Order: sequence, then structure tokens, then C-alpha cells
Amino acid sequence: MSAHSTGLRTPIPDSEIASVHFFNGRLVTSGDLALEQESQRLADQRIGSAIGAGIVEGLGIEFVSTDTQNGTLLRVDAGSGITAKGSALKLETEVELRIAAPSQKTSTTSGKAVFCKCATAPIWSRSAPPPSGAYLLVLRPDRQERGKRSLVGTDLSHLGCDTDTIAAAVQFDLVPVDISGIVADSPARLRHELAQRSLRQSTPGQDDVLPLALVHFAVDTRLSFLDMWAVRRTTGRSRQIMSRPFLAPHPDAKLAWSDLVGDIPDSLGEARLCQFQDELDTALSSGSGAILSSDFLPLPSAGFLPLEHARLEWRDFLGAHAASAPETLPVLEPTLVGPIVAEAATRDPLDTGSRVRVAKVAGRDLVVYFRESINRTIASETWFDGKSARIEAASNVQTAIEKLNMEVKAIRAIWVKPGPGWEKAIPPAGTKSNVDLDLRFTVGEYPSTSPVLLKGYRHVVLKGAGNSSLIRSEDESALVIEGAESCLVEDLSFASGKVVANRNQSEPGLVGAISIKDVRSTNLYRVRATCPSGGILASSAISVHNLSPQTNSSETKQSIRIVDCVALAGCGQQGILCVDPSASILVKDNIVARLPGSKPILESTSTTRWIDRISNVMLGRVKGTPLADSIQSRLPSNFRQSLQQFSKGLEQPDKAQQTVFNRIKRASRRAMQKNARGSQFSGDLTLLAQQFAKERDTLLARGIVVAAKTLNEVRISGNRIESTARGIWVAVSKHSKPRNGLPQIRELSIEGNIVSIPEASSEPGIRCGIFVGNVESVSIDSNRIDIGAQDDRRSVEGIRVFGATGRFLRIVGNRISGAEPGIWFRHVDTNETVPKGRSRSWTIASNLAAESRTVVQFDPKYFDEKAPSPLRLEDNIP
Repeated sequence: MSAHSTGLRTPIPDSEIASVHFFNGRLVTSGDLALEQESQRLADQRIGSAIGAGIVEGLGIEFVSTDTQNGTLLRVDAGSGITAKGSALKLETEVELRIAAPSQKTSTTSGKAVFCKCATAPIWSRSAPPPSGAYLLVLRPDRQERGKRSLVGTDLSHLGCDTDTIAAAVQFDLVPVDISGIVADSPARLRHELAQRSLRQSTPGQDDVLPLALVHFAVDTRLSFLDMWAVRRTTGRSRQIMSRPFLAPHPDAKLAWSDLVGDIPDSLGEARLCQFQDELDTALSSGSGAILSSDFLPLPSAGFLPLEHARLEWRDFLGAHAASAPETLPVLEPTLVGPIVAEAATRDPLDTGSRVRVAKVAGRDLVVYFRESINRTIASETWFDGKSARIEAASNVQTAIEKLNMEVKAIRAIWVKPGPGWEKAIPPAGTKSNVDLDLRFTVGEYPSTSPVLLKGYRHVVLKGAGNSSLIRSEDESALVIEGAESCLVEDLSFASGKVVANRNQSEPGLVGAISIKDVRSTNLYRVRATCPSGGILASSAISVHNLSPQTNSSETKQSIRIVDCVALAGCGQQGILCVDPSASILVKDNIVARLPGSKPILESTSTTRWIDRISNVMLGRVKGTPLADSIQSRLPSNFRQSLQQFSKGLEQPDKAQQTVFNRIKRASRRAMQKNARGSQFSGDLTLLAQQFAKERDTLLARGIVVAAKTLNEVRISGNRIESTARGIWVAVSKHSKPRNGLPQIRELSIEGNIVSIPEASSEPGIRCGIFVGNVESVSIDSNRIDIGAQDDRRSVEGIRVFGATGRFLRIVGNRISGAEPGIWFRHVDTNETVPKGRSRSWTIASNLAAESRTVVQFDPKYFDEKAPSPLRLEDNIP
């Protein structure tokens, strides 16, 4: 519906409220007067709606008796309130309300409308529902006829409409409550579940009614329970009017709590507290056995518990929330309890991470617990006497801390305030490289438009509050630590905003949401990092790369520890990347997966690269690889004929796509060679290339990658890797002068990892669960590799060991599913002799390769069943 156009000083009519224009000589009818009354009623309802729905004062309910003969008798105090539609209701005096059994007849209201024909329907007409099940006891607006009035004239059609006055009135009613989806084995449990459902609503009643209580009747009309505070809300009252004057005194004065708490500003918080206390008192006064907090979850943000009771021990009841409570509780005076509870009641109910304080109430056998608020004191807003402290130009605490940090050249903690510009609190590193940095992050988000660079510090420590402390950047990295002696990052989250696929970068593909560069000792614990999708592989969630000659010198032992982290990368990117030639690397107990909600990005560069690959396969330049086999299976058998079909081209390409088509032309010319009649590939080839690109990009390109020209000690254990084209990839590049002719990974252990490749795709190159290349000593033990359904055109290997393999190889106890082959092993002989006294020991044993036609694929020349050979195969099961 479009907005109505209007101008200044132009009346805008109100469609609901209209009044009669009276003038001398006008004939006034009952309809005119009825319209005036209706206009006034609507205006009053608008005032009531502005005040808010709820009970103003009084209207407390007390149970009197219940039986199968006379039904249930309740006592309702006088009071007033406002309905959700704004109607103001008032009960003048205390009444006794009887809810009769179903066999008794219940009259219905038949009030007449004002100034209208007598056949008009009443305000409301409803038979009382059978009192069995759950109901809302409500107060409705009604009218009452008073007196008679003589008729004037001879028109007898108005006989029966001679009521003198119609007074405003109220009536009680029962509204059925839906209990579907609630499983309860007792009335007490049903009461708790219904109450919690009602307490999640700020205003339970949505009609022109005022909710008073939640009641439940058994089949024999006996009252099972009455819960007033589950649906009672207070509003629109002066804060000097007590909302709970009707509460009866507690039978044990030392356990009384209501007189300790005055008015609570938040009506929902007041309802939660009162409902909990009422439900707890009911449980303490009935039944037997210990009372558990699990029957009352979620606990309100503040409450009172008995200090000593046979059925309730307050420390056990509060559980983990009472862990920090001292053995000797602090004592609160009764006058101090009210303000503390009133302020705490405005907060959300307790959850598993809530911090709770507990105190004893003086003169009562009660303890009060309340949810602790976050300290809102800000250092930059706290005055500081810099002159007396001899800290020049320091007028607040934050400035004083910063000036002290500038003077002290040792590691120090700086608490960073969340929000834009947080990085301004980081002191400069200086030029002597002797400044340490310790940043502490509280709960909140720390945004920036570009990567925050921490460079030139000696030791860097970053600690936060887990996933609740998020450093987010709009750029390709959120945080970069460069050139430090050591860094420690704990309990922090990082999120980058984009992937920069620029091959002209100085270090392409080495950036991450958190990037550690040229640091001797790196320690990441409980870090969560995310990076988005990209058209090509160019980013990682966590990236550690040490390429500086100074960092790689043999003077100091280097180490990388990445433990208990979560790395979530977008489509086509990778989770954890370690590029360090000489460090001792540990990657343990991490989770690597695709970022939820990430979608493939089909960029023009990605499509055209695939067109180049398809062209080369059609001409036979590339063959014998899983990718070439997959492309051939999707093309017609006669490749030359398909080239002629594709040469027809696109007749009128869009200008926006001209760059892409120009690359297609060049790829076509290279592919056609002898048959140069075509100048473009057809749209079918473009669609095929896009299909290959999309299949690749739906997965991560790699899960965990450890690579360099040389590697020292590498241990990868206990990680879980999901939705990736390649799971674990550890390899070194070919070295021009290998030391002593040996491989360049000195010690490698890959144990207890779970790798899941959910589907086959056309990712170019080798695809496998675990890849190892060029290693002196390797143990691949007790890993689980699950690969999704494949067809004859595609193959994903479970474990692949390739290159120059040293003296020790052990592939034992791995469980592989859906791979082809399960294990692929090929040693590349360097024509170098093994020194005397050092023989090779290669063992592939006790592996399970389910659904694989080939369990182990190897070079037969290294295996001889009849003669000693370096390779030993035992108990490998398909």
C-alpha cells in the first residue's frame, strides 16, 4: 500500500473517531448520540493503550474451596486494570467468584446497545466453558441496565427499549489455554511449563480482556492449581502504589520475602520473581524428597531461597552458579535488599554462563541471589589526579595507564574497549624492538576497515572472551602480527570481509583472517577464524608463514602451536595454512569446515581458466588425470566434431562480457590449431566451464596445509576436517641440492584425524583425504577418511604418499570409506644409495578401505613376497 501524499497544514482525517456536528434546527436521533458515545469510548481506549496493558492495583486472587458439588470458590480483591485494547476496568469491591460444575446452567450476558434497535446483539455472548483443563481467568468489560423510562409518542416499535441508564460493568470469564506440545507427568510440572510459556510474553492477553490468573481444573471440577503471576503484569500505576498488597503474610516470618522488595520497575521481571517464589513455596509446603533446580528452569535473575531446609540446600540448588560463593556469606541489611533485587530483576533469566552473587538477609532465614551486572565503569571517563600522581597531562585513568605503559618496557595488559576505533588504544612499538604488548578484549565486536597490523613488538599476547570477542575487518585480514619474537593468541574470534584474488600481490595466497608472519614462536589456542568465499584460492582462515631469513636462522628453535581452534573458510578457500621451513609444528584438536551460508563465487577468471583446461583436454595435450577423464566423459566422443560445433560462437555478446569473450577467443584459437574456421566457443562450452567451476567451489580447496622448501618436525593429530576437496596436505617443494640425498620432511606424524569429503567434484589436480610428499620419516595412524559417492569418471584417493620416501614409513590402522584407491604409494627413486647399516622399513598394514576396488596401489618393484623387500603389506581389508 503506497503512502498518502499530503502537504503542510492539510487536515489528515481519522477514520476511527468522528463526532456529530450539532447545530440549531438539526434533528437528533439515537444514532447520533450513539456515535458520540462510541467516539468518546475510542478516545478513552487510545489513552489506555498509551498507558499500557496490565493491572494498575489490587485484583489479587485467593483460593477458598473446591469440590465436585459446588465447584470452585475464589476470592478476588477490588482493583483496576487496563486491557490490551485500552479499556479501563474497575472492580469496586471484593467478590467471591464461584466457578460452577458443568451440570449447572450458566447464564449468558445479553446487554443491549445504547441508542439502537433492541434486536442489536449484546457486547459479548459466551457460555461458560466446561471447567476441565487449563484456562486464563480474565476480567471483561460489560454493561448493566438500570431503571425504566416512559416512551413519548405513538410509535410502539421501541417497546422493550425503555431502559433508563446503562452502566459500565465487568464480568469474569475463562479463556481456554492451548497445552499442545507440553509433556507433563503431574499438575506441578504442567503448571511450570505453562507458566514459562506465558512468561515469555510481555502481555499474555491480546484481546479486550484483563488476565488475572492461570488455572487448571481436573475432570471432577476440582482446582488443580492457580498461578496468578504467570499472566499478571503491572503497568500504568504510580510507583507509590504497591502491586502486591494482597499477598498474605508468610506463615514463617523468618522466611517472608515480599516485604523486602518494593515496586519493581520492570513488570515482566516482577512477574518472573513472584511466580518463582510462589511456585517454590508451593513445592516446599507439599510433597517430599529433595527439590531440584531442574524443576524450575530457567531460574529468574534474582530470587530468595531458604537458608536451611530439609528439602532444599541452596548451594546444591544453585549448582555451578554458587561455585564462587564464599563459605561465609556476606550479610545484607533488609533495607538494602529491595534496590538490589529490583535492579537485578530487569535482567534476563540465568543461563549457564551467568555470574551470580549470593548473600544472607539479616534477621531472616533467607539467602538472596542475584545476577551480577556488567561493570560499566570506563577508564577514559574516570577522573584521575595526574598532578598528585606525578603523571603529567593525565586527567583520566585511561590516559594514566597509557602513559605508564609508555614508560614501562615490560609486558603489560591493556584492556581494549569494543567499538569503532578500538585500535587507537594500542601503544606504538617504537624502534628498538624491546616493547612487549598485552591486549585484553572484553565481550563485544571490534570492527575495522583495514587489517590491524601489530609490527615491531618483541612479545605479543592477545586474550579475549572466546567467541564473544570478535575482531572483524572489511579487508582480507582482520589482524596481522609481524616480526615478533613470540605471540600468544587465546579465546579470540577473527573475521575477514573479502578475498583478494590478485596474483600481483607480494605474497599471494598467504593471507588469512588472522595472519602470523615471521614470528619465531606462535601459539594459537581456542581461536575462531572465518574468511569468505572467493573465485580462486587466495585466502585462509588461519595463516602462519615464516619466510624471513632472520626468522629461519638456526640460532633459535622455532615452534608453531595451533590447538583447539575453529577455522571456517568460504567456498574455494582453505582452513589452516602453515608455511615454515624449520619450525616444530603442532596442529591438534582443531575443527576445519566450510563457513555456514557460504556460496560459490563464479568469477569470469574462474570460468575462462576452465575453458583453457577443456580446450587442452580436447586436443589431447592433457590426459591420464582424474580431471582429464572427467572432462572427456562430458564431451562427445568425437572431439574434432565438437570443436566444429563449438566454433559457431555467440553471435551478439553483451558488452559487459566482452573481456570474457576475448579470452574465450584466444583459448579457441589455441584449441583449434589446424581447424581454424571457428573464432569462439559456443554457449554450451561456457556453461560446461561454469559447471566445473561451481562444482569445485562448493567445497573448501584444502583443509590443513603444511608446506615449505624444507620441514623439520610436524605433528597433525585429533583434527576434524569437513566439506573439503583435500583434507590434510603436507609436502615440500623439490630441492635443488637435497642434503645427503634425503627427503626434506624430517619427522611427520598424522594421527587420529577425521576427514570428510562429502561429494566428488572436478577440482583440478590430485584430490585425496591425506597427501604426503617427500618425507624422511612418516607415521599415518588411526585416521578416518570418509568420501562421498563417486562415479566412474572421478576418483578421490584416501591416502597418497608420493615422492622421495626415507627410511621409515608406517601407514597403519586407518579407516577409509569410498576412496579409489584407498592408499596410493609411490616412491620416487633419487638414484642415491642408502648408507650402510641403514635399511628402509615401509609398512602398510591393518587398514580398512571400504567400497574401494583397490585397497593399496603401489610400485611392484618394491614388494616381493618371496624375498626380503623394503615394503611390507599385511591385513589390509577392502
